[in-house]
Amino acid sequence: SSATEEWLMNKIPNKTKEIIVSWDERKCVVTEREIFCKYWDDFCYPGPDDVAIFSVEEKWVLNYFHEDQFQFGIRK
Repeated sequence: SSATEEWLMNKIPNKTKEIIVSWDERKCVVTEREIFCKYWDDFCYPGPDDVAIFSVEEKWVLNYFHEDQFQFGIRK
């Protein structure tokens, strides 16, 4: 939804160019912030998989839980 896209754009820092989307220890993809935010529901979908999204620099992490919830955190 556009509300989720807007929330993601506000949470993920503007300076972030590339992000890593990981479904498990063997499956991940590197993409751009804008692509992930616009098409987030193609990366995160209801089902058995939780998804970890984080900056290449590992300064923040966004977890998507298969119950359709996001959780955002910043490294101190």
